[in-house]
Amino acid sequence: MDKIDKKTITINKTLSLRIVQPTSVEWKEFETLVWQLQRMIVPIYNNASIDVYKHLLSEGTKIRKGNERRTIQQWLTDMLYHPLQDEIHNSAIALGINSKFLSAFSGKKVWEIKFGASAIPFIRSTFPLPFYKQSSFKIEVKDGEFLIDIPFPAYEPIDVVVPHEPWRKYQFKDSNKKQHIRLLLSTKTRQKRGNWITDTGTEAEIMRVMDGTYAVTTLELLQKKEKWYLHLSINYEQEPKQVDVKKIGGVHMGISRPITCAVYGNKFTSLSIYPNVVIAMNKKQQARIKEQRIGNKYRLGGHGKKNKFAGTEGLSVDYRQRRKKVMEDWSSQVVDFFVNENIGTVYLEKTSNKNALLAKYKYPVTELIDRIERGLKQKGIQIKKHKTYYVSQICSECGHYNKGFSFPHRLKNGFPKFKCADGCLTIIPAERNAASNVANPKFENILEKFALLK
Repeated sequence: MDKIDKKTITINKTLSLRIVQPTSVEWKEFETLVWQLQRMIVPIYNNASIDVYKHLLSEGTKIRKGNERRTIQQWLTDMLYHPLQDEIHNSAIALGINSKFLSAFSGKKVWEIKFGASAIPFIRSTFPLPFYKQSSFKIEVKDGEFLIDIPFPAYEPIDVVVPHEPWRKYQFKDSNKKQHIRLLLSTKTRQKRGNWITDTGTEAEIMRVMDGTYAVTTLELLQKKEKWYLHLSINYEQEPKQVDVKKIGGVHMGISRPITCAVYGNKFTSLSIYPNVVIAMNKKQQARIKEQRIGNKYRLGGHGKKNKFAGTEGLSVDYRQRRKKVMEDWSSQVVDFFVNENIGTVYLEKTSNKNALLAKYKYPVTELIDRIERGLKQKGIQIKKHKTYYVSQICSECGHYNKGFSFPHRLKNGFPKFKCADGCLTIIPAERNAASNVANPKFENILEKFALLK
């Protein structure tokens, strides 16, 4: 087992709280101010992205200012931060936007953007408005309410409306002073839950932010469905959880569910990842392609396959990027599940490189398994593999072989629950039963008992 050298690890987490109301200004003034800032930032950000892309095509990553060689981070900061600071006169927002800009062009992403493997990073006027921590955000707890001050730029109303910019209602002052707007955040419902008292979960983390134990590093203002939310990013040190080698888990790549995780000897603890996101993404992808083909004049003209599929390459690139993000989310969920359960050893299937569900939507199963393996090893968890033939037909409770519960039977009956008809009469979801069998370190002995081991 890999040794964990650090005594403590740094936890990075984002807490999301709904804004009940701004207490220092009216709702209309607050919303208009945020919308104006977003509209002012978008063209500066997008123009900087275009300038960076043009430079990458012509000069590559060689950057000089006179005879002085500069790093990419210094150059990117000059491209965005200073023009942004001159426009909005607020270093907290400018630093927050610049941080996102640097991450968009960090590491290998620069080369991916240059050679067309990744799209040029653009933003829309509805992007989350970030505030970077220069000094601590002012947090106050009054009568159990969570109040926080946000450092906006100093502003004053504009008397004359600009014809081509009707959304510009305020003029930002060129001043070092900031105008703080106090927001009331929703915590009343959370305080009624038990975790607020038992010192665990997200509620406990919010409580520690309120009492000053955890410091807020960045904030993001975001509007969803006519409601405003505040995302608070926090960092804190925590002792790493010591894994227990005797506790064993298993991962099953199924048909009705892409991934199911189980703990050996505990039938009540499991993780199921459903394919809803994958199916929805595929439907949107096919709808976009169909919409493009309808407007293609060569669609029925018989001008060849190349012309009929013109315009869909960009959609395929976007789909691959979204697919990559989904696999990252799935693998992190699996790793977090086993870490929280203090699992020391995880069994994987030797026969799971092919999966009908994931193959249908062009998901590389091998890459997904590799992501899970890397994540588990980084947490000090051992990886073992064994043969798991007939994993869905053997009862995880008593080891009885249900020969009639074959794949054709499950497909014909809409993937029903597993029933141990001639054994212990257990009824359990088929994917969870299979994951429990994968987690069984002696599963190959059961296969040998029924002469099923190949």
